[in-house]
Amino acid sequence: MKEPSEDWLDEELRRLPDLEAPPDLMPKVMDAVQSRSARRWMTAMSRRHLPFLRNSGLGLALAVMVLVPWLNPGQAVLGFFRQSPFFNLVIELLSAGETILANLRIFNLPIGWLIGVVIGISYLACIFAASAIQRLASTKRL
Repeated sequence: MKEPSEDWLDEELRRLPDLEAPPDLMPKVMDAVQSRSARRWMTAMSRRHLPFLRNSGLGLALAVMVLVPWLNPGQAVLGFFRQSPFFNLVIELLSAGETILANLRIFNLPIGWLIGVVIGISYLACIFAASAIQRLASTKRL
């Protein structure tokens, strides 16, 4: 059974006159449909070939990365280290650290030796604490 509001709506829809579309509307709609279908075709083609292009580029890059060091490995390694600003910075920082550790003295001992002794004692203390904890955890309570 229909609601009374649905009957009223059906009657109003039947009373509406048929409207004619403006004559310039049809060419606009057809142009929009054709342009959308052309875009879909181009998108489908590009999506179909995109993995091939991406994989081809990746394969070429990998081939270059493999062939250059294989053909001249020494030059490739030296060029990489020579041109890398990160490695140049690391080398400079290491040389500055070596100079500091060799020349700075505390209690008339080089600071590098003192840091090494402190690290060694700390390592031994950690090993002793871990073994003590393991031994305490493994003992059975009576």
